[in-house]
Amino acid sequence: MRKSFSARWIGYSFGVVLALVVWGVALAKYSPSAQEPGPAVGAARVVHSLGLPQDRDQLYQPDQNYIQLHLPAADIKYAGIKADDIKKIQSDIIAISEKSKADGNQYWGRISGTHYDHMTSDYVMETFKKLGLEQVREQELDLPPQWMPKSWKVNLVAGGKTIALVSAYPFQNSAGTPNGGMVENDLVWVGFGTAADFAGRDVKGKAAVVYSWPTPGGRDSTAFWTGALKRAQDAGAASLLMILAIPGNAQGINSNFVSKVPGFQLGMDDGNAIRDAIEKGGNPKLQASLNVEMTPNLKTHNTWGVLPGQSKENIMIMAHHDGYFDAALDNASGTALMLTIAKYYAAIPKSQRRRTITFLDTSGHHSSPDVGARWVNENMKDYLANTVFIANCEHTSQTQIYYINAGMETSDTIDARRWFVSGSPAFQKMMADTFREFGVQLYTIPEASPGGELSQFARAAPSFHIIDHIFYHTSLDTQDWTPGPGQEAVARAYLKVIDNANKMTAAEIKGPNFPPPNLGRYGGGGF
Repeated sequence: MRKSFSARWIGYSFGVVLALVVWGVALAKYSPSAQEPGPAVGAARVVHSLGLPQDRDQLYQPDQNYIQLHLPAADIKYAGIKADDIKKIQSDIIAISEKSKADGNQYWGRISGTHYDHMTSDYVMETFKKLGLEQVREQELDLPPQWMPKSWKVNLVAGGKTIALVSAYPFQNSAGTPNGGMVENDLVWVGFGTAADFAGRDVKGKAAVVYSWPTPGGRDSTAFWTGALKRAQDAGAASLLMILAIPGNAQGINSNFVSKVPGFQLGMDDGNAIRDAIEKGGNPKLQASLNVEMTPNLKTHNTWGVLPGQSKENIMIMAHHDGYFDAALDNASGTALMLTIAKYYAAIPKSQRRRTITFLDTSGHHSSPDVGARWVNENMKDYLANTVFIANCEHTSQTQIYYINAGMETSDTIDARRWFVSGSPAFQKMMADTFREFGVQLYTIPEASPGGELSQFARAAPSFHIIDHIFYHTSLDTQDWTPGPGQEAVARAYLKVIDNANKMTAAEIKGPNFPPPNLGRYGGGGF
């Protein structure tokens, strides 16, 4: 029986009122400026507010949900490369970081020079041996004195309460507080930290709070490339706070700005708590302590393994293993890729390997920086001169994410990657075509000069790599967001690029114009 118009109108009206109530609650809970006047919003719309890590269960996609391409019949020889096998290696490496955390280190991960860095080198060396690689060895390297934060604590004092800012993480190479003790500063909000944001604001002797938008991720955000942090420091700020605007409350390490005053990165929830306190008035304060040491006499290692081929011409497959937090993307994924490639070619008879393949695992990428790669450049010139091409394994697969309203969304697709390739036009085209064939998403425009560990070798030989870069250098860089199907596709694509390159002569790979003039001494560096 159909309802009367009046009954339907009453039901509709009740639904609208209910939607308005739900929407209002969402705004009050998730939007600090919800009471500010603004344009009307559709009544049925609920502000999206999911964030990480707290909403991981709602945002996580299992591997089977990701869109994948079928392996072409012509490439069936790569069918044995399986996501689960790659992720098992990745898990082993992540477990070393997790031990660092479990052992009580506030500054944790596979940090260069630490026991956990050495554990990772040993894991790689043992894997090389198990696979039957030859000339397996470690090269011990001296590190310069390393910045090591021993402990820190950051609080917001507002409204008669002291609130722990649990996401606070010191900037890499930040100055500590005097004798590691607690200091207290007034808080000043400077927005994005542009010159316009600083107009009329006095930050001298205070804690300057900068809001930084990820462009696109944890290491690369607006506070760095707009000069916001330097602007605050030059204006006399006594301490610096940078809010990384990834919804939720992730920790992260700002490694782009060397702060002469105590500097901390904050998650978005903690940052919003500071903003709320400033908006309410009452002169809120920052309390902070940071005990740092420059630790001398630390060691790290490069690790090698070799698969001899029919030619003395060499191929170098490389990855760095050090990283912050779990460092699942940066760079457990790359190390797992390198070891997967080693396993594939170790199973092929020497008579079928046209060229010798050298596998190089480096450390010191993040904190030294690049001590491992620089040692190779300075001490292995003859080896590099005989290298036909280099494949760098770094940051292979991450979930594509979106920012929506006050929150974020994940997806069932894999994020596009930065990429670089040098050498002859034929080699460059082959690499790009092969990655496209395997469904490895890439940015439209390649890097003119590579970032990552390849930046240290780009002048040595034609080379290629891909790098994804959203959650890296944050506590969100976990295996959840490094999809196995993406790692599998990348591994298969790398193998086919290497196989195709082995059908080309060294001259055909190199081309007449290598190296291009824009690479700089060590390839230009970069993010």
